[in-house]
Amino acid sequence: DPAQVVSSSNCITLMEVIGNDLHISCTMPSIEVGTIGGGTVLQPQGACLELLGVRGASDIAGSNASELAAIVCATVLAGELSIMSALSTGHLVRSHMKHNRSKNND
Repeated sequence: DPAQVVSSSNCITLMEVIGNDLHISCTMPSIEVGTIGGGTVLQPQGACLELLGVRGASDIAGSNASELAAIVCATVLAGELSIMSALSTGHLVRSHMKHNRSKNND
């Protein structure tokens, strides 16, 4: 639902060095997801939920929605790792310069 994009997009990504390891976490405190009702009755949305194994209700109330929220957050974390890799190696800046995205293209 486009109306929920703003509230569901709040995200906190933390990166901290613990010993010799880098611990990275992603928290989405206000994500709104659903596996029953609303747009889930539409064929494309239902097919995607089915593919993820979270379509409809489950024996434990809310467990499919919790699983879907975890999947979304894991996907966001993957994107965060990708962008941090690009930033740390200079690839992001180089690609923007190469494709002229650093200039206003009005």
